[in-house]
Amino acid sequence: MCGAGAMAQSNAPAEAPDPREIPVPEIKTPLGAMPGVRELPTRNELPDPMTMSDGSRVKTREQWAARRQEMRRLLEYYAVGAIPPAPGNVKGAEVTNEMVLDGTAKYQLVYLTFGPQAKLSLNVGIFSPSQGGPFPAIIYQTGTPPDAPALSRQPQGPNQGRGQDVLLVVGPGTNTANSNPTDAKGKRAFDFGGGTAQELATRHKAVLQRGYALVVFNPNDCAEDTTLRNEDGSWAFRNTRFFPAYPGYDWGIRIADS
Repeated sequence: MCGAGAMAQSNAPAEAPDPREIPVPEIKTPLGAMPGVRELPTRNELPDPMTMSDGSRVKTREQWAARRQEMRRLLEYYAVGAIPPAPGNVKGAEVTNEMVLDGTAKYQLVYLTFGPQAKLSLNVGIFSPSQGGPFPAIIYQTGTPPDAPALSRQPQGPNQGRGQDVLLVVGPGTNTANSNPTDAKGKRAFDFGGGTAQELATRHKAVLQRGYALVVFNPNDCAEDTTLRNEDGSWAFRNTRFFPAYPGYDWGIRIADS
């Protein structure tokens, strides 16, 4: 799920919003105001990345830097939402360190802190060969890393994952129905990784044998994947995880995970 402009999967005609939609309260961002989607011209060809918004051609390094900012603003405004600046204060503390795969690899659980007043945090699991380094790393969004505490989860929205417009009113229980589904073993569906450090290392043994490190984290520890709505129509996920620290930005779940 992305920013507010790309979150709905609507079956309604493109020329008009569905009258059953609940408006989402506006978030004031540094992006300012730009034309609405229905005001944009229809284009049959891909836009030229080397042409500025005013029609001039990019010919210098300085013009390219300006053009990159133009494209970034377009992407943020119409697709993913305004993105906060990089925190710049990331610190990591090792929580656990153990050998796996008969000592050929090791696993570390690292607790990261960052953000405004260093109040945000994330548990990251790191698998790496036990000898040599540095190693190229594969970043893998999965379940809660081994040895890390599982955070509480909001339930999914009642029409989530069904190809329906999540902006629509779907009847009583919109904000409370449908708990997070579980599989046959009772494990939450969000936790599609899981297991001990040894089990995860065994599943990805080939990665480590080829000299790569594997970094795992749960994306729902960054942004909860739920389409629940608050009483005022705003998204419930904005009350949790990283979002309250950045009230002036309308970034969505996909960007928070990244």
